[in-house]
Amino acid sequence: MDIEQVWKGHMAETSSLPDMQSIAQLKPANQSNPLKKMKKLLVKNMVGVACCIAFYVIIIYFFNFWQIRVLIGITLLFTLWALATAWQLYRSADDQVSATNLLDELKRNRDALNLWMRIQMRVSVFIYPFSAAGGYLWGGVLGSGKDVAAFMSKPIAAWALIACIIVLTPLGYLAGKWMFKKTFGKVITQLDENIASLSADAA
Repeated sequence: MDIEQVWKGHMAETSSLPDMQSIAQLKPANQSNPLKKMKKLLVKNMVGVACCIAFYVIIIYFFNFWQIRVLIGITLLFTLWALATAWQLYRSADDQVSATNLLDELKRNRDALNLWMRIQMRVSVFIYPFSAAGGYLWGGVLGSGKDVAAFMSKPIAAWALIACIIVLTPLGYLAGKWMFKKTFGKVITQLDENIASLSADAA
């Protein structure tokens, strides 16, 4: 089935139907709207991020140690930024785009999604050390029942903190990259396929 014919409403069996004006109409019945799917995935992402924000706020509120509050606070600020950028991307995606500018909109949304993920990953590299340190101190205080100074008084605790940062920073980056691919990989592939098909028809 020629995707350009479907999107422009030129298929013989649908010639008697009204002109199609949106991407929701311009697709086969068995093919999901990639822009609508992208927005649904962004909503799921924002819900997960909001849960993380609530968790960080609880830690900051109940653990009255300035070291933990500073480290988790930095992580919280990054998470709030991530939520704000996801919301901006969600707002910019129009899943009812008209057929006249469909190809350009598919390209714009694909590029915006890829750029958003790249920026998230690059910024996260600088946040993971603070997140790892904050999580380590929080876990140590929670597990030992001591304050931060007492928990960190032993040399092994300091070495363990350094090791935690060194190990968890690249692991966090790889985990984030995997999660982005797992979450948005299929919709990006679908956007690429639709863009390639439309571009070939336009050539």
